[in-house]
Amino acid sequence: MELEKAKVLVAKLAKEHKIDVQNAWDILFFDEIILRLSRSNYKNIFVFKGGFYLQSVVGIENRSTMDIDFKLIGNNLDNEKLYEVFNEVCLDKMDSNILLSPKEMKTTR
Repeated sequence: MELEKAKVLVAKLAKEHKIDVQNAWDILFFDEIILRLSRSNYKNIFVFKGGFYLQSVVGIENRSTMDIDFKLIGNNLDNEKLYEVFNEVCLDKMDSNILLSPKEMKTTR
């Protein structure tokens, strides 16, 4: 997708859902990550939770945070390996011209 076309679509999404344009961009990139992850070899080890999951239930206009929380199922990946997994998923551009790379990952609990 061309950048100008993406800007128009994101602005339209933001206006329709009465959200900030930056939040609409965040949602676009989160959706892109999830799409890539769903087509990867790692698709069965992540369960998404928190605000990202609730967004799918209550809608994007009610989303209060912009991050992705997940739980690993049946795997004990250390932070370095988890970063490698997400980096591999992000590098697979598939049909998109969107370039992604992990910025920050935090372990909770």
